[in-house]
Amino acid sequence: MKSLNREKKIKDILPIEKGGKSEIKQKEDLDDYVEEPLLEICRKLYDLNIQTVMSSANQKDIGQSADIVIIYDTLSQENKERLEILSRNFPEKFSISENFRGQGKSVVDVRMPITNPDTTAGEISDYFFSTLQLLQIQDIVYDCFLKTELKAKVAKLFQCKEENLTEQDLQDGLEYMGYEIEQDGKYYTKEAFRRHEVYVNSKSQEDKLSENQK
Repeated sequence: MKSLNREKKIKDILPIEKGGKSEIKQKEDLDDYVEEPLLEICRKLYDLNIQTVMSSANQKDIGQSADIVIIYDTLSQENKERLEILSRNFPEKFSISENFRGQGKSVVDVRMPITNPDTTAGEISDYFFSTLQLLQIQDIVYDCFLKTELKAKVAKLFQCKEENLTEQDLQDGLEYMGYEIEQDGKYYTKEAFRRHEVYVNSKSQEDKLSENQK
């Protein structure tokens, strides 16, 4: 994975311009889509199971702001409440909006004003780590879906009616979409299930620590 050059100035950071939908299947994929000053914080958000839709920290942002845009509807209730409080208290840093770029998604835009072309990648990274430090690990709610939604998803994939689907169609649909693991009424991709287990183990450790402190 790429490492952060903390002394690199934003005026020297070129934008990553890739068309189409980004494909973040694992943490290493962030290297291809996230500019250097935001890579470490986006990796942290990935580990917290918090989904971002875009980020920007390059020379084109001088005079405007560096941004990380988080998909609001994928947040846990606790993380939603934290960001709602922050958006009320610090509207210059946080804003919540609906229908991001006409995609029908509610998002939280986290901003750092960039007024100095000599602002360093390290300063930007530190700013976002400090600004988002209240967010906590949550269970993954994307790259997984309820078992009760399977027929609707496969019917949409194959462009047919749900009642016409066979069991083989359902299995073929799961395989094509990459949802290989079923547990507790949900289907997961392998990576989503790994992250789900990290969350479960993390909460288990928290519960044990809390119990020991009583």
